[in-house]
Amino acid sequence: MAARKLRVKDVVYGSILPRERGTPRLRTNFGEHEEVRLCGTVLNTFINDEGTYGNLVIDDGSASIVAKFWRGDVNRVKETALGDILDVVATVGEYNNEIYVQPSSIFTTDLHAWIYFQLSVASEIRRLDEQGNWKRVEERSSDEAASSFEQYQDAQDQRQWSNETSSASATGEEVDSFEEDTIIFDDDEITRTVLESLGEEGSTKDEIVEKTDLDDIDVMLALRELMESGDIFEVDGTYKKL
Repeated sequence: MAARKLRVKDVVYGSILPRERGTPRLRTNFGEHEEVRLCGTVLNTFINDEGTYGNLVIDDGSASIVAKFWRGDVNRVKETALGDILDVVATVGEYNNEIYVQPSSIFTTDLHAWIYFQLSVASEIRRLDEQGNWKRVEERSSDEAASSFEQYQDAQDQRQWSNETSSASATGEEVDSFEEDTIIFDDDEITRTVLESLGEEGSTKDEIVEKTDLDDIDVMLALRELMESGDIFEVDGTYKKL
């Protein structure tokens, strides 16, 4: 199943389901997810003295979340700069009652991609709301938020949040301003579109992007999902249907 595009707010105020084995699952208004996909700005980076643990603080305008890395993956933190806009695919975890993400894929992107990402999420929220299936995300009180922030500072040896960068404009709760002429695909539609674009002879990733006008990262993730499900295979950069 494709990683679900979410706002950071949906993740941090979601619920981790009890795990018997395997990857933890997150429950949100959008359903249950083993993997989530977020797009936001890097506000802070941290690596411990031993170089065995690092993290990024990512904010998309709705909330902030910590992305954690261990051992060999710490290099990803070193390669990331404050202010970078990242598209992240990750599993979720919980420690001291706070939800974090552990990325499996990270892509550096731009403001245009951030806007498209947030419009995709807003479109899905509107659809769920029209069906009566959307419940307002309950946020913590300001006192609780301050307490959480203080805990994070303690864990980071009193490191201060960076004021040098700010995230792009927040999506917010309302979606009435969504532009009707903007074409937004949900995750299943993206996967179907990519599969249909392959034709009889197959296509490279760049050819699929050109045919479909989909975002490069959306195509890459759809191809990964189709290969994992056994619907396609890849030979020398060309993807073909099975």
